Amino acid sequence: MRPVRLVRLEPHEDGTLASVAAHRCGDDAYALVARVRDDAVELEWTVRGPGKRGSIRVTDGPDAAGADRTSDCCTEQESSGRFPR
Repeated sequence: MRPVRLVRLEPHEDGTLASVAAHRCGDDAYALVARVRDDAVELEWTVRGPGKRGSIRVTDGPDAAGADRTSDCCTEQESSGRFPR
């Protein structure tokens, strides 16, 4: 079984790692921002498409709360394949 490479991350000045470009799946675009904290790692996926607009945030660490889904996340910038951090 081969790993699926969804995104390539690049570091930003604010300490996050963010998708270089959105991953395309049909008409949908997925972008990832990763934040490494002292005691946890937070992954936030943003999805945009004709019938989708939202984000999924997953935190893993000793006191992690788990996943949080939201539906009002970003500004309209998906045409470039990039999403705001």
